[in-house]
Amino acid sequence: MSASQVVGTVTGGAGKNSVRVTVDAAAFVAKGSTPDASATTATSATDAKRYLAAGTSIDLILYAGQKIAVLAAS
Repeated sequence: MSASQVVGTVTGGAGKNSVRVTVDAAAFVAKGSTPDASATTATSATDAKRYLAAGTSIDLILYAGQKIAVLAAS
């Protein structure tokens, strides 16, 4: 994971946690135990990385201990 990625750790509650990510500018969002939102990672439907257009949101279901990484799209 790049140092330029913003990462947040899901804490609290056992089981699943719901998180909404909203971006003002286009960005890549990844989730997992070691998420990587860099432009060099795959974007297939089975991967955790997603592209978000400017001004959009995505709701993610995360398990305790998982993280989210957000990287501005260039």
